[in-house]
Amino acid sequence: MQSPALRLICERENEIRAFEAQEYWTVHLDSHKGRSKFTAKLAQYNGAKLEQFDLPNEAAQADVLKELEGKEAVVTAIEKKKRSRNPAAPFTTSTMQQDAVRKLGFTTDRTMRTAQQLYEGIDVGQGAIGLITYMRTDSVNLADEALTEIRHYIENKIGKEYLPSAAKQYKTKSKNAQEAHEAIRPTSVYRTPESVKPFLSADQFKLYQMIWQRTVACQMTPAKFDQTTVDITVGKGVFRVTGQVQTFAGFLSVYEESSDDEESEDGKKLPEMSEGDKLPVDKLYGEQHFTTPPPRYNEATLVKALEEYGIGRPSTYASIISTLKDREYVTLEQKRFMPTDTGDIVNKFLTEHFAQYVDYHFTAKLEDQLDEIADGKRRWIPVMDKFWKPFIKQVEEKEGIERAKFTTQELNETCPKCGEHKLQIKFGKMGRFVACAGYPECSYTRNVNETAEEAAERIAKPRLNKPNSTDANAPNAAVG
Repeated sequence: MQSPALRLICERENEIRAFEAQEYWTVHLDSHKGRSKFTAKLAQYNGAKLEQFDLPNEAAQADVLKELEGKEAVVTAIEKKKRSRNPAAPFTTSTMQQDAVRKLGFTTDRTMRTAQQLYEGIDVGQGAIGLITYMRTDSVNLADEALTEIRHYIENKIGKEYLPSAAKQYKTKSKNAQEAHEAIRPTSVYRTPESVKPFLSADQFKLYQMIWQRTVACQMTPAKFDQTTVDITVGKGVFRVTGQVQTFAGFLSVYEESSDDEESEDGKKLPEMSEGDKLPVDKLYGEQHFTTPPPRYNEATLVKALEEYGIGRPSTYASIISTLKDREYVTLEQKRFMPTDTGDIVNKFLTEHFAQYVDYHFTAKLEDQLDEIADGKRRWIPVMDKFWKPFIKQVEEKEGIERAKFTTQELNETCPKCGEHKLQIKFGKMGRFVACAGYPECSYTRNVNETAEEAAERIAKPRLNKPNSTDANAPNAAVG
């Protein structure tokens, strides 16, 4: 399971390395009515919808601004909608880990350790009591007695207007959900976070509060919003602005689900406008943008990806991530995963020579079979026999592969020192570095992220108490 997870991280890193940013521009109108200021974005031009790359450079947006300059701004369309937003399902292991990463800054390991403590029992003045249900689960179901208690709490402690007419039922989104246990919930919602806070550590309180809030919120009424979209015509351009105002908090009064890709809710209230209103053009301007590469995985998005592929189970998500870190296949940069040089090499070897075993669908299928063995629906010997025999044969066939094949990468660059051999990226004790393929006859080396000119300039600078090195395992070795 660690191998497909490593593959996910390495493939994302390869996407980022290959990514080329693309420039585009947007055009905006600053206006106001009374004391209320707002900004609208150009949505149509010359009667056509404006797509992302229709203004690819500064010259294109300058032409648009020139065309619109001096034209009056008139409100030409207003659309008003009622919107509602439903609460999220109660926590599974995966969603608890994801929200704990985003909201609390916990690692998956830290989350599971803390949840284990809450489950096993805390002395809250009446002896040790388990504060939450079993924390390794893929189910979003709640027991009938729990639903009755939650609804009673909402009606009596929060307000009847926050209680829907019937209990909400949720369906799991997980491909391979076994649903052997309930969703993660407090054993009693009447043990509120504040009532047990004096007995909990800081981590225990934060996680318990999050679980309690999510559980109560999942049985509350939707939040309600008034949304207004206004089109403002300026010459050949139509600018659009959307405002949204919450009219009823509903479940949001207790808990709001977080996301790594949250979009703005257009929460600003717009002034009252009518079709035909003429508005002042306070400012017309363009903004330059560049497309961005896909983000690296953090613990929350990695767990989500594993769950979507059917890799791992509630009991294994945290251990998969811990193993990758412990073996130094990955490192965390700003809480996001980057493969180490070792991780890159291991992934390259596995994907080239054991592709079947790091295939996402193969791993998911094998885990399904293991689940069936655990449930007594399948015999384990045929499953393991089918897996083990070809695997051992493949291992024996690959034993003669030279390490250098996976730790060396040829570059299309001639060595600037000897002028004869090509340069290579090699893997040494200090990580990756560039070296001459003619080593040891030629001792040229440089850092992997340096050009030949940058390396020569660095070496030419006076270096105190740092003798030249010709050790091909040292990425900071001398150029000459």
